[in-house]
Amino acid sequence: MGKTYDESFMLASAMESLKHSILQHDGGLRNNYKCVIVDIDDGSVMPRHFMSEVEAIMATSSSVSAIGVFACSSTLSSRVINMCEKAGMKFIPKPVTED
Repeated sequence: MGKTYDESFMLASAMESLKHSILQHDGGLRNNYKCVIVDIDDGSVMPRHFMSEVEAIMATSSSVSAIGVFACSSTLSSRVINMCEKAGMKFIPKPVTED
């Protein structure tokens, strides 16, 4: 897809990667992430909690005001879509493709 990605398997490591990216961006060392993609099929991911962590990190930035957060799932139900929308995530059904 011509992009650079970081991958995390636990909430704490994902938040550390996001925080590190924003700190480096604030310091002029690199661009921050353009978006975050969350696999909500992982039972340990709670969309509202995830978003509150992202918002807390964003609040510490002097130069990054927003980042797109996308939730992907193989379950295409109104309950899952509503849960994502209420959390402030955009829903993407799996499989995720370049289109």
